[in-house]
Amino acid sequence: SRVVLESFVSSNKTDTYRIHSYENATTYSTPFASMYSNGAKQGRNHLMATATQEGTIELLSMAPRGFCDPEPQRITIPAHNNAIFDLRWSTDDSQIVTSSGDHTSAIYDVATQKRIGVLNAHTLTVKNTLWNPLNPSMSTLVSLESECQANSTHQDLLASASRDGDIHLWDLRQGPQCGLAYSPVYSIVQAHGEAQTKAHRAKNTSLRSVTSLNYLPHDDNHIVSSGSSNGVLKTWDIRAALPAIASPSLSRTGPLVPCTVSRDPTTIMMNAAGDHVLGAGRSRAIASVTLDQTGSVAWGLGRNGRATSPPMLAHTPNPLQSTSLRTDSFYPRLAISPSGAYLAAGSSTGRVLLWDVSTLLRIGADIKDRQPVVLGGHAAEVSSVDWGFDSLLTSGDDCSIRVWRKDPAQARECRNEEARDGVQCGAWGYALFQV
Repeated sequence: SRVVLESFVSSNKTDTYRIHSYENATTYSTPFASMYSNGAKQGRNHLMATATQEGTIELLSMAPRGFCDPEPQRITIPAHNNAIFDLRWSTDDSQIVTSSGDHTSAIYDVATQKRIGVLNAHTLTVKNTLWNPLNPSMSTLVSLESECQANSTHQDLLASASRDGDIHLWDLRQGPQCGLAYSPVYSIVQAHGEAQTKAHRAKNTSLRSVTSLNYLPHDDNHIVSSGSSNGVLKTWDIRAALPAIASPSLSRTGPLVPCTVSRDPTTIMMNAAGDHVLGAGRSRAIASVTLDQTGSVAWGLGRNGRATSPPMLAHTPNPLQSTSLRTDSFYPRLAISPSGAYLAAGSSTGRVLLWDVSTLLRIGADIKDRQPVVLGGHAAEVSSVDWGFDSLLTSGDDCSIRVWRKDPAQARECRNEEARDGVQCGAWGYALFQV
């Protein structure tokens, strides 16, 4: 409920962390992505990983601590010589895969902090690299050469998306082609645009990038992508690529046809009667997409500063918007809580916006439910948001990482102080009284 969201607070002392520069200990590195481990999402631990502008992975515990307790020990992994824009934990938290500005994705063993694989095929910055959620137990993306290894206990299948416009599918059971470098088993060329030759791409400065990628939960055969040219979501059935993967004589790149293409929710505009009309406005790019645990509800963060639910359902809620929600770049993200009840959005305003979306999916939802709870605490654009078991993790361009925990009494005290003094409480981040 809204009351729960208003109870989130973050101490400037015990819930705020900064990563010292790997190259210069007197400055801080900007965290581009911060993600809880799957164990933390299930309440078994408090482990998280942060990807930095300098190309390092930082591992640390976000367990609650007292005002006199020292910061927890952290582990730094120098992973890339370029920025890391995203990272993801494998299902069992034994591995992490990165997405970097050096055009590669790297796989690291968490226990040894050693690089164990490199996914090398993209020609521009990699935006997302995802582990297949059900692999290997239910996977159908298996080549003839790797069928004998289908009982592997490790996750072997991944998908990646890049600014170059391509989506690559990877099967680690194929083995590296050279050293630790793997090649994709199939490539969806220009997933959100027209296919082009490499020579044409080199001259084209307006490629239609893939901005986000998601596997459908509980379904390892479908991936959902968004692009930089409009607000549609495309769903791809990767089983359609199996003939090409299984046959050496067939091309492993091609214009795979999406099985569904959503309508564009960024074109929703309000008419003179006050009704929201789909298709009435100009199309905008989608910066981030998140799916609920069923895969039936998707939320996209548009470059027009709106959070929208693409029409995948019969009932689609109207766009969520606020003066505190602004997307000046493709970096702010969305995240939906493990229960599917709460949606969090980063913003270029430095705010974090929260909604109880479980109420918005009901026909006739109260207009008050559309107003976000606005968390103040960061001093610059908030790019990364991620839900844990009972907390929220955020990071931004102020070089800080914050964990937000539920504390109704402290939240009320902060808002009372703000109402009395007319300025934000200085020692805490909290749901603001004035926004």
